[in-house]
Amino acid sequence: YRCLVDHVGKVKLGLRVVWVLPLVQHLSRGVRSTQYTMSTKVPSCNPGIRARQFQEKGGGREKPLRGDTMCQCSRMPQQFVAHPNCQQQLLTMWYENLSGLRQQSIAVKFLAVFGVSLGLPFLAIAYWIAPCSKLGRTLRSPFMKFVAHAVSFTIFLGLLVVNASDRFEGVKTLPNETFTDYPKQIFRVKTTQFSWTEMLIMKWVLGMIWSECKEIWEEGPREYVLHLWNLLDFGMLSIFVASFTARFMAFLKASEAQLYVDQHVQDDTLHNVSLPPEVAYFTYARDKWWPSDPQIISEGLYAIAVVLSFSRIAYILPANESFGPLQISLGRTVKDIFKFMVIFIMVFVAFMIGMFNLYSYYRDVEWKFARAKLWLSYFDEGRTLPAPFNLVPSPKSFYYLIMRIKMCLIKLCKSKAKSCENDLEMGMLNSKFRKTRYQAGMRNSESLTANNTYSKPTRYQKIMKRLIKRYVLKAQVDRENDEVNEGELKEIKQDISSLRYELLEEKSQATGELADLIQQLSEKFGKNLNKDHLRVNKGKDI
Repeated sequence: YRCLVDHVGKVKLGLRVVWVLPLVQHLSRGVRSTQYTMSTKVPSCNPGIRARQFQEKGGGREKPLRGDTMCQCSRMPQQFVAHPNCQQQLLTMWYENLSGLRQQSIAVKFLAVFGVSLGLPFLAIAYWIAPCSKLGRTLRSPFMKFVAHAVSFTIFLGLLVVNASDRFEGVKTLPNETFTDYPKQIFRVKTTQFSWTEMLIMKWVLGMIWSECKEIWEEGPREYVLHLWNLLDFGMLSIFVASFTARFMAFLKASEAQLYVDQHVQDDTLHNVSLPPEVAYFTYARDKWWPSDPQIISEGLYAIAVVLSFSRIAYILPANESFGPLQISLGRTVKDIFKFMVIFIMVFVAFMIGMFNLYSYYRDVEWKFARAKLWLSYFDEGRTLPAPFNLVPSPKSFYYLIMRIKMCLIKLCKSKAKSCENDLEMGMLNSKFRKTRYQAGMRNSESLTANNTYSKPTRYQKIMKRLIKRYVLKAQVDRENDEVNEGELKEIKQDISSLRYELLEEKSQATGELADLIQQLSEKFGKNLNKDHLRVNKGKDI
């Protein structure tokens, strides 16, 4: 416990979270300054350790982190997120209410996604009718929300492609030519009309704008701006809105010119009719338009918005195991490539090889961290239906709105009743006593609010309780392991003592046998010496 308190004292208020989801949410918001030390089970209690070797289970060998100490400390949050325990928890939450789909093959998952793609309108209608049913809970799971939003965005990109092909096929005239459906029609009325694909694109854009507004309301502007993908969405939708607004303004001006022609021109054609300059301008061909014409600006903005829309595909690439690490390495490579455009090819190859060598050790960690950030955007409640199905409010929204209005009315009635009672009491007192009474009431209210704030556990206190509980559980597990080890040590001691006695017995037996052999050898050598001595004496006598 003392070690734990020292560790928390070193980290201070930088420690924001304890378990998987709060920590990953905190890390995904870009807070990488807090230093964590993570072993394969629990965080280390030694605050002096700044970097530790991260043991990967694949292959059964330790791969040390490369780079200096600061580089290792900056990589600790990513290693925590990429840890198998965190990834297991994230996978469980990702497939919430779809536990059976997790163990299925890729073909089954593909069929499920294909079925959701075909039945997305019907699923949206079912969710509007019964958002709290089993189907509604399934659609609120992060995986299903991801699939629904991905399918919706794919349809949106398909509409952009179809609209571009329609425009390409519809341009049959040269820039200096005009074409109308009937003689009295103004050329700009025909060119500024919205097609059916553009109407659908506008509905999708409105749905995405509503989704972004809900995200800003739930997370707040500060958290919303911290994510670069949100800035891309904001820019893309703003450009779409500006493009459609300019196109609509051009259509209004052309419609006004057409109305003037219908009311004041009696001829059947406009060839020999003198029109005012502001009306005649809308009959000109494209090569005579002003550079600041709203329709030209609209087409340019629309092209930029289409490019940004297709670039947003990179947002869902981290969900794939192959494209996720590739996108990360290429994204960090391009930043340096722009600095050396003169030797583009050499720098591209050099940084490609360098990034591959650098991230080959951390590719799994980087990919899992990027995938976790993508998953977290679908863990929160709300925004279940994608655009444009989210434009129609569900019964659940009306219910929540009624409940909020009811709570506001109750609070308003209570506040009015309290104010009336205070006015009656204040009317019976003089001004001096009212002032003292008001100050005393303010002090009592401040003390009451202070007591309420102190009575409620803060987030830091909850973190401390969870840390202590986790430390105690770890100590109990270690104690159980230690007891098992003591029993094993006792068995080893008994085996060693029995082996010692056996060796002593064998030694005593061996020494006895050796003494017998020595005695036998000495007796044999003594007999042989006596025989030789007798022979020598006989030889001397002879």
